[in-house]
Amino acid sequence: MKVKLVIILLVYTSIYAAPVKRITWEPVPGAWGYYLEIKDDKSNIIINVEITDNYYAVTALEPGEYSFRIATLNILKQKGESTPWIDFVIEKLYIPELKSVSPGQLISSITNKNILAAGINFKPGAKIFIRGNGREIEITDVVIKSDSEALFSFKPDSSMKGVYDLVIINRGDVESVLKNGVEIVEAEEAENIFYAGAGYTVNMPMGVWSDYYKLSYTGAEFFFQSSGRNMGLENILFEAAVEAVRYNNIDSLKRSTFSYTSLQIGSGYYYPLMINKLELFVRLHGGVLYTYLTLDENPDEGSVESIDLSLMAGAGVRAYISESLFVDSSCSWRTVFYAEEALQNVRLSLACGVKW
Repeated sequence: MKVKLVIILLVYTSIYAAPVKRITWEPVPGAWGYYLEIKDDKSNIIINVEITDNYYAVTALEPGEYSFRIATLNILKQKGESTPWIDFVIEKLYIPELKSVSPGQLISSITNKNILAAGINFKPGAKIFIRGNGREIEITDVVIKSDSEALFSFKPDSSMKGVYDLVIINRGDVESVLKNGVEIVEAEEAENIFYAGAGYTVNMPMGVWSDYYKLSYTGAEFFFQSSGRNMGLENILFEAAVEAVRYNNIDSLKRSTFSYTSLQIGSGYYYPLMINKLELFVRLHGGVLYTYLTLDENPDEGSVESIDLSLMAGAGVRAYISESLFVDSSCSWRTVFYAEEALQNVRLSLACGVKW
């Protein structure tokens, strides 16, 4: 009498799931019972048992690779022909738990990037859905960064306005639901996001300016930024910055200093990467400067003050060290229109700030 196999279940449940996974086969008419053998990946027989049921629970096995075969037993417990060895795998199910998502408000008709889902037991291959209003939509642009973080991008269409559950599903169809975790709104209804920070700058004179002044290690900046997301500009930040820099003349010239304080207005394009919470940015600023030139060691004996214009273009990277704290590193080229001259300098900056 031959055994006809029906189902081989290859999943091992976690401690939170009911231990019901088993190997099952069709009953053989006239058989008193069955002789089951299971061996591990080293070909050691770890189970050989006589049973009368047409199934055997495998939940007691540790995760790993195994093989099994079955033979029928007659009423005298004599074995019939065994099946070939059949390979199977025991895998552990990890039950995920979604705890939060940021930002929880998404804008319809644009690609919302760098959305961070936080929780536990996020495993490679996990799928993320939004569910609600009679719809369930899989989000395909997903990166499982760690056991506790997943980053994804999503572009809702204009018909999806409303509140949805966020769902993550691990292998084995075990899921976690964050109720009302996502709200989709039109751009004009979106909450704005603000940023503020301060940093240190190093400034290098270029061109004619370098004939008079040397590298400056005395610079600082303060900035405020506002997101353009409520205008449908998801990756655009509008910026205002105040900066102060002081230069000393080169050693071969009579002592003088050149200082300026600038107010810059501009915007930047911040492109989020799905890696390590990084954003690449380019920005363009224009503004006015209050410049103060001292011609010797005693400012009372000679100084020149003026209001001048400047332009600055730069690029850099922003790294988030938490949901709200970030560090910026950038390189910029500034042109100062001073005394009918276009004075050039290269600026390196390192700043930190907060997002809210």
